[in-house]
Amino acid sequence: VTFSDEVRTMYGHAFRNTPKLIQDFDSKQIEKIWQHAFDTSGLTGVSFNEQIELIDTMAFANTNLGELDFTGVTPRIGLLAFYKAGVTSVDLAALTDINVGAFAGNSITELYLPKSITRVGAGIFAGNPIETITVAYDPLALRAYDYDSFNKLDFKFLLAGDSSITYYEGGGVDPVYVTSLT
Repeated sequence: VTFSDEVRTMYGHAFRNTPKLIQDFDSKQIEKIWQHAFDTSGLTGVSFNEQIELIDTMAFANTNLGELDFTGVTPRIGLLAFYKAGVTSVDLAALTDINVGAFAGNSITELYLPKSITRVGAGIFAGNPIETITVAYDPLALRAYDYDSFNKLDFKFLLAGDSSITYYEGGGVDPVYVTSLT
């Protein structure tokens, strides 16, 4: 599928339930991708342009995207935007606003949280087998995250700069206590 250069919006449900119609999507000049645009499609790859402003609710849910790279782009990420999207790694780069469950139900094992993130909803990475979370700034900045942002994660390490901070089992809604700092 080829899109005209005049196309700026991918409307909701545009390619929903079309497993054989489209496999790779280069957002080119697209500014907004509305709800369920590629939900349950055969999409296996996506690249984003710097004009992208919005990736709405479940826009890429139930696909098989693999790696995601948001370098140089700052879209608002909607509710469950990449839910069960087959994401194996994600570069959050310059993202600032990530909504509830945006990357839930994927296969992400390592996570890097850049300084750019200013708002994060609940359960953003729920259901991922994350083992390590690296924070690009003071771990106390995590207080800005929704109390439930890391719910249903059983991560083992949280790294801040050159420090290694080990937390007790859990995360999520339980208080997180530092057990060692190196």
